[in-house]
Amino acid sequence: FHFTVDRVRIRYGTDGLKSRESGKYFNKGDSVKYNKVYEKDGYTWISYKAYSGKTCSVAVGDTKTVQYGWAD
Repeated sequence: FHFTVDRVRIRYGTDGLKSRESGKYFNKGDSVKYNKVYEKDGYTWISYKAYSGKTCSVAVGDTKTVQYGWAD
């Protein structure tokens, strides 16, 4: 996924907005390889394994449109 906006929050786990924030962000121009797409809390999310081995997720738009970037 390629981000086209700044400060998209990264969260630990796959529990949507209930997941703990990591304190890190994706910014415009960043990209990530993801392994899952899901919908929760009115958003479309992607999840991936971080280098630490933790599962992380990030909202990539609302459930009707992908507005924070584009996928290959």
